[in-house]
Amino acid sequence: LVIVGTQDPATPPSAGEKLHDADLLGIPLRVVISKKTIAAGLVEVKARAAGAARLLSPAQMLALV
Repeated sequence: LVIVGTQDPATPPSAGEKLHDADLLGIPLRVVISKKTIAAGLVEVKARAAGAARLLSPAQMLALV
């Protein structure tokens, strides 16, 4: 957790910090697209209520939205 005013503006927050902040803010659906998932033709989707991430095709992900 980053305390306001302590983050060095020259160092952007890591992906993990951003994802943690999204969970704290209560964002209901998180979609992560990485080189690894793109190579497999998938995207990682995590519904906040479910708690576990799933790998879905882009078409399946769009059906959730």
